[in-house]
Amino acid sequence: MKKQHKEGKISVTFFLSSLSLVVVATMSAVMVVDFARFNKKLRSASNYEGIFLKLYELDGIVRSKFNGKIDDDALIAAIRKGYIAGLSDQGCRYLSPEEYEQVMREQQGPSLPCGVRFVADGGCIRVAEIYDEAWLAADLRVHDLIVRVNDIDVVAANIDDCLSILNSPDGTKVSILLRRGVDELKKDLVIRQIGVSSLKKADFGDVGYIKILTFNEQVQKELPQQLSALTEEKSAIIIDLRNTATGSLECVAETLQWMLPQGLIVSAIYSDGKKENLFYSDGNHEINKPVIVLGNSKTSGVAELFIQVLCHYKKALFVGEQTAGNGKIQVFFELQDGSAVELPTAKYGLPDGKAFDGVGPTPNFVVSLSAPMSLEPLDLKNDEQLRKALEVLATKN
Repeated sequence: MKKQHKEGKISVTFFLSSLSLVVVATMSAVMVVDFARFNKKLRSASNYEGIFLKLYELDGIVRSKFNGKIDDDALIAAIRKGYIAGLSDQGCRYLSPEEYEQVMREQQGPSLPCGVRFVADGGCIRVAEIYDEAWLAADLRVHDLIVRVNDIDVVAANIDDCLSILNSPDGTKVSILLRRGVDELKKDLVIRQIGVSSLKKADFGDVGYIKILTFNEQVQKELPQQLSALTEEKSAIIIDLRNTATGSLECVAETLQWMLPQGLIVSAIYSDGKKENLFYSDGNHEINKPVIVLGNSKTSGVAELFIQVLCHYKKALFVGEQTAGNGKIQVFFELQDGSAVELPTAKYGLPDGKAFDGVGPTPNFVVSLSAPMSLEPLDLKNDEQLRKALEVLATKN
């Protein structure tokens, strides 16, 4: 057997790339990873050396034997993404500068590619809601499953990449293969980012209705005003958080200020068992009208926190399905090149000190939809959860 030749020289490009990786890994570890957990993995400088040497060995072979073009920027991005994937936590992800910029825009006010909201669903991408009539006319339907984007088969490992393609800049042409029942249909899309409101309002007689798509700056600014108006004009309020899974903790805490009595809103529970109280309500805007919150299995993260805190203070009843049970505090950390990592840094602690990560809250009134349906526009005739909310509120008036 021919003995493998070992290269002794290191390329300048690789040195700079590896140095960048080590710096990023070290800074990220110090800044964003739980110290107790990280120290179990990297107890001494020899661990860093081991990581570097393994990458050095691999890079030496690739650069001397690979018959193709090497893009160092692409390599670094892939290494970073692989590093985060190695944490084996669904709450961890690496975002390119473009992806991170899109996330930051969403925190100000959402825009939807093609007027469609796509969500990860197992190993596929599901059409959650459609806001652009053009795609309804083109026969794109809620609950369609997208199994291929361009020439990429959608699997759990690359869902973020496929979602990024679907969030491409205006005018980008994208081909998708969708599954509807047993049928597979090919659709050609032209991405068109359209602005949508994070809040949807409706009236059901003397009951006011608010749908929150995401907890962002727009909601933080507008929802208190709407709640104040509804408490004066209506006898009860429904807040719809079905399929709501994104937003900032700060926005949720600020919004709850306009509903809660004085007391703790949320704490952080760290992996070493320590707790840190994060936000309090001053009680100056306590709501005194009956409130129903709607949620389902797609309700996740800060939306679950919103529901649980309201229920803890007996300021709302919960109608719908048990929620996702995603009770981790997710934080973005921007890197020097504009990319970012998102990591869970702690678990949400409720006012009673309990965490809910892994098990979402159970509704006061468990109601499932008898058939899949779009939540936009509202369909009172077929929406059993909304009808149940109105029935419960009728007994309160």
